[in-house]
Amino acid sequence: MYRNNNGFTMIELLLTIHVTILTTILLSMLIPYMKPPSSYQSFQIYQFFGSLEKEIQTSQHVYINDDTLSIHTLNGDIITISQYQHVIRRQVNGRGHDILLRDVQTFTITEEEQIHITIETKEEALFYDTVTLFQSG
Repeated sequence: MYRNNNGFTMIELLLTIHVTILTTILLSMLIPYMKPPSSYQSFQIYQFFGSLEKEIQTSQHVYINDDTLSIHTLNGDIITISQYQHVIRRQVNGRGHDILLRDVQTFTITEEEQIHITIETKEEALFYDTVTLFQSG
């Protein structure tokens, strides 16, 4: 009996195409559920902490009221940082809507001897920072 070993038969080709299509369909349904951990968001939050600490250290006065941080700058501007829905925004003199962070579940600011900032993301990751106030004078 003669057998052709030079290529694929039609059944092998159809079977390969069928398996490829099924795999593609299954993967396309699973991709939305496979979410890698976001190191980008943690980088954004640590960058936010650094810029916030710099603004606090170079300010004239800092006030905290209901998880809203008001920073009075040396040139007389009042910078307000607060949570608005699921973002943390920055306003200068009550104007603007600069988004500093997205996908924030809770934003908590407390002041004892230091300023304690806690951010919980929608993915329930918890970030914490402490800023020491320097007294001028």
